[in-house]
Amino acid sequence: MKRIFMILTLVFFIIRCGGYDPNKPVYNTAANPDNFPPSAISLLDNIENGSLVGFDTIIGTFAELYTQHGELLDNKAWSEIIKKLGLRFQVFADTLLKQGIDKYYRAAEWYGLAGFARPDDVNIKNINAVLGVWKKEVDDTTAAADFNIPGKKHTFTEQLDLLRHFLYNDSLYREFGRQYLFEALFGEYSDSTPIPSAVMDSLSLPDKAFLTYLGLNKKPLENKFINFTEPEIDLVTAQIRPLGNDWFRIEMYLMPRVPVTVDFTVALRGNIAGEVPNLGNQGRNIIPFDFKPENPSNEWVKDKIEVAYHKFYYPGVKGRFSVGLYEKDTNPLKYNRVAISNFNFYTLPDTVLKVY
Repeated sequence: MKRIFMILTLVFFIIRCGGYDPNKPVYNTAANPDNFPPSAISLLDNIENGSLVGFDTIIGTFAELYTQHGELLDNKAWSEIIKKLGLRFQVFADTLLKQGIDKYYRAAEWYGLAGFARPDDVNIKNINAVLGVWKKEVDDTTAAADFNIPGKKHTFTEQLDLLRHFLYNDSLYREFGRQYLFEALFGEYSDSTPIPSAVMDSLSLPDKAFLTYLGLNKKPLENKFINFTEPEIDLVTAQIRPLGNDWFRIEMYLMPRVPVTVDFTVALRGNIAGEVPNLGNQGRNIIPFDFKPENPSNEWVKDKIEVAYHKFYYPGVKGRFSVGLYEKDTNPLKYNRVAISNFNFYTLPDTVLKVY
């Protein structure tokens, strides 16, 4: 099926481009039937033979070409060459994407170039946007940059943390995580080739819960924090991680024990003393950070791990954090009561707080 899809995609390219095969050079530079200037021919040759690479380098070379030969900007034959070149860039990028995570950065550059060459191509535009988040992270963060180094080894936990960073983020980051990063990091594992027991045994409960959420851990999760009772939903585990500059992310792993028909909102409460600049709590000692789970709770599947995550700004000295679940659009708010205590909120233990 995958082979058939690739063939159909190639046929689509050929039809759309008037018979052009994007796996072949865009122009007969030796014959140069359109009499393009030597610098234009040199640019095309250098792209084809691999001596001209990199987003900034290629864009700079085009800028220099157009400075010297502005007539090319209105040349229809040259414009068609550039459109074809966009598909060549896409071929270069797709080839790199198959070679592993340390080639993703270069693939993102080629897709960026394809987007400039074919600005109206929606498919290229969408993929360029998704891959662009990886390029940005490699440029801006040490964690992603380390994964861009060929041959560098990373611990299993480091791989999990990198995937978390993308999946527990905005829509473009999540798309990159699901479509590219998951396969690059964990594609070798399946039901027939599970994660080694020695690796699983060394992981924290939040890491095991994350793998369960990803479908890579089939073993029952030992222990849990508490369960909410109306309806019964286990809070298996949670953790809060610093993201820098007083930003944090909470991730909660919940498991419904019965079918859930209610649309719950997660109530996260930060306990703090005194007024915090830029937070506007005006002396109150509880700061609310409410958010929705990734999937609406009334769509949850019984006995299946669900995740709720949220990024929040929290300057100043931190106290304890508490969490609860309340029904949307109820007044007063109707909470799912915590077992045993019968309280609305559960105070998270210090072990989940990665903020000190």
